[in-house]
Amino acid sequence: PHGTLRVPALRGRGPERFRKAIEKEMTGAGWAAAHPGPLYMVGGTWRALAAFAMHAASYPLTDSHAFRLQSDEADRVGKEGARMDPADLAPIRDISSTRASGLPDAAAMLRVMLAELQPAGVVYDGRGAIALAVHLIQTARLEARGHEKQVGAGFDLVREPLVIAE
Repeated sequence: PHGTLRVPALRGRGPERFRKAIEKEMTGAGWAAAHPGPLYMVGGTWRALAAFAMHAASYPLTDSHAFRLQSDEADRVGKEGARMDPADLAPIRDISSTRASGLPDAAAMLRVMLAELQPAGVVYDGRGAIALAVHLIQTARLEARGHEKQVGAGFDLVREPLVIAE
């Protein structure tokens, strides 16, 4: 419901007002409800947050595609990322200065999203628009055949929410 352009102004109002504004927008979105599966994070800002998490954990790989965190780990990363100075984030591999400037706000928003959606974890998608297109095509094809959902590999291919922030 909020992109990286609107979040800084909301955060500037203070933590409680920020949380309430994000919760209100999520409630109005219609899809933002608790669910048992993972939350797929698609877009450059989320890839930057994955790069931050991977760096902080000394993760041995550098490709954030399909990088997963359990909800408690994602919340910890969000808490730490929300406090970071963008100047300290920019030197991290795969975090541009543009993404670094929005990363603390995205990290703060992630914490609210985790509290509201209560996903099993998060999956960062490093392929962006391709993954979104595949998801939409799968959803349309399955719904055209009358399938509400198809469970495979431990997640729901039709009803898993995708969060996009470019």
